[in-house]
Amino acid sequence: MNPSRESILDKTHSGLKIYAHVLRQYYPGDPVLSLSGRDCKPTKNPFNEDKPTLWIKIVDGCAFHVDTEHAISSGDVFHFAAMHFKENDAALFYALNKEMHLRIGEKSFYGNSTITADPESPAIAMPRFSYFTMPITNTHPSKEVNLLDVYELIKGEFYTDCTRVLRKIQDNKEARA
Repeated sequence: MNPSRESILDKTHSGLKIYAHVLRQYYPGDPVLSLSGRDCKPTKNPFNEDKPTLWIKIVDGCAFHVDTEHAISSGDVFHFAAMHFKENDAALFYALNKEMHLRIGEKSFYGNSTITADPESPAIAMPRFSYFTMPITNTHPSKEVNLLDVYELIKGEFYTDCTRVLRKIQDNKEARA
């Protein structure tokens, strides 16, 4: 797998690590980025006489830079890296992958870290039970049903007439009979 823009941004914290890597080449030992929320405080610009005019911020998952004195044109992290590495497109992606040891597309020490799909969980069988009809002394089930069947019987039209008759009974003795 060749390094792509998305894979590099994913491994470099939206490109901030690329800015830090390039700036460390020019200013070793100095703190190069000072993060403040999703923006960075102005830092030294190696392409503008080392003045603190480089302002970096993250927009939509990609780091962008602006030079406050317009010494360099505004752009994204790959534009900034292209000025340092003097490469473009696929060659730049390959250079970033190699220089920063991102290991995109390389087999890891422990083998490929591919995620396997979860095994299909077995379908849970719905429990079935015997359904008896009147009279109460009946010892032979009329059919075997599951909970879904019983729910449909209760909510459906099958017992509607019986329910209406029972609800109309006002006398307690008659209702208990």
